[in-house]
Amino acid sequence: MKTKVPFLLLLGMALTTASCSVIPFSSSGSIDSSTTSATSEGTSQASSPTATSEASSDTSSAPTSEQSSQQSEPTPSSESSEQSSQQSSEQSSEQSSQQSSEKSSEQSSQQSSEKSSEQSSQQSSEKSSEQSSQQSSEKSSEQSSQQSSQTSSQTSALTSSEYTSVSIPEEDTRWNLDFSTYGKTFRDSLAELIRKTGGLASSYSATLSAGAKAAAYPSYSSNTFIPFYHEAKDSEKTTTSGCNREHTWPNSRGGGDKAGGGEIEKDPIMVRPTLTKDNSDRGNNFYGTGSNEWDPADCGYEGARGESARIILYVATCYGSSHGLSLSNNPKDASTMKTMGTLKTLLQWNRTYQPTAFEKTVNDRYDKMGYRRNPFVDHPEYAEWIWDDNGLRTSAPTDIDPPVDSSSSAYSGKLYDLADVTDMTGKKVVITTGAKMLCDRANKDTTPWYLASADVGFYQGKLVDDDSLVWFTVESGSTSGTLRFKTSSGKYLYGYTAPNASKPANPYYSIMIAKDEAEAAQLDSKEKSYLSNEWKATSDTSGVKLASGTVNLNFSDKYGTWQGSSSAASLKIFAQA
Repeated sequence: MKTKVPFLLLLGMALTTASCSVIPFSSSGSIDSSTTSATSEGTSQASSPTATSEASSDTSSAPTSEQSSQQSEPTPSSESSEQSSQQSSEQSSEQSSQQSSEKSSEQSSQQSSEKSSEQSSQQSSEKSSEQSSQQSSEKSSEQSSQQSSQTSSQTSALTSSEYTSVSIPEEDTRWNLDFSTYGKTFRDSLAELIRKTGGLASSYSATLSAGAKAAAYPSYSSNTFIPFYHEAKDSEKTTTSGCNREHTWPNSRGGGDKAGGGEIEKDPIMVRPTLTKDNSDRGNNFYGTGSNEWDPADCGYEGARGESARIILYVATCYGSSHGLSLSNNPKDASTMKTMGTLKTLLQWNRTYQPTAFEKTVNDRYDKMGYRRNPFVDHPEYAEWIWDDNGLRTSAPTDIDPPVDSSSSAYSGKLYDLADVTDMTGKKVVITTGAKMLCDRANKDTTPWYLASADVGFYQGKLVDDDSLVWFTVESGSTSGTLRFKTSSGKYLYGYTAPNASKPANPYYSIMIAKDEAEAAQLDSKEKSYLSNEWKATSDTSGVKLASGTVNLNFSDKYGTWQGSSSAASLKIFAQA
């Protein structure tokens, strides 16, 4: 009889986080949560266009009073005094934590920072004295858990102990959507939910201090921040001097529309603090890499493509019906058309450049400060229900499954580590290193042999993932003892080798996701000496090994991607209970 070995629950089951999919982690200089270093593989393509009159009209720096009050909470017009009091308490707690951490070791600093962030998140959501009592108990458990799991050094690779603070996504309950709808109907339903998450800044001018506070770095109490289009690291932090307000949806293209009391310009998600030069270089161009377009990666940070895309998707959703804004594939559209894009490129960037820990942190901070929340940071896949490459959808998407929320069967029950690999057939499984999950997409369109990864963790026996939950259905292969791994869109995981002209004795070991061999040949035109979607699975006490011929499925810590290798790797395969 085949047996399953239960996966040990991670420590700290009582811990909670402020965000749905945010896995707290720490970067150099400690954000509210830790960050892994993302590998930037692309290069800037588009040259900076000539500054337009629109860009130059917003080059004045913020009023002095705004700058001097940056450390205080920006107050949304819809915020109550009770929220303001909570924010003040939150800031005080974090500042105290920061001071304490300066007197301790680097590890203690991380511990203190994480504790402060989590305590602040719990305090801001307290509804009753009963919950307050529970929080006190959780704090004690949290301290004990963190101290017992503290490691001697911090590495870029996440370890299982770092996932003990992951909670079931809280904000999934905010996005109560009907996934049988699509296009305009889905968009307008999401817009209604967005407006319920928070308010706007008191004025257009106040968006600068609000954005600087949300992007504060290296901690929430810092008076320095990361300007939009730049990576969260010490060398990029700045102050509001030399910055202005960037209309991510250009002012002349509808971002400055005065309807509804000028609500678009008072939305801190749309108006971001940016270096004056970046704002001027961009002008009012569409985002993209072609003619009459501007590439955010020109600022030196490729991840800005994804961040920019998700803001434009947010604006088109929140203000599409109410202000007549829409997405377009024509960067030569007249500004009076109130369009932005380029749509096809934005959708691709949203898929390719997944939300970073810092992008999620900024979204969480806007939420805690009383402003609106961007659902595409929480769930990038929502865009697939609203648009296809040609515009608003006129039919439901067929190549992606509806998102799985915390109340669904996919999250319920225990997940088992399959020690007996012959028991996998017919099951839905996820393939992980224990920290990184295999996704069903290439890391970049031009490199099908590098498959993307997502951060993944476990909490109280339940799977909590960072990007999108990816289940492979396991089928029997045509060769005895082999297995096929099929995605929800009907594609398979392939292993293949290609000749290496310079080193014939060392062929290329590669992987890809393809529907069949014909599609695999189109994705990569290289001559293949071996190509198969059948995998041999073996297991031992260290994990499961998957090999297709001489190609072993492996994960590269250096590049953060899944790839083929000549050497076997111990992986974890978990089946849906």
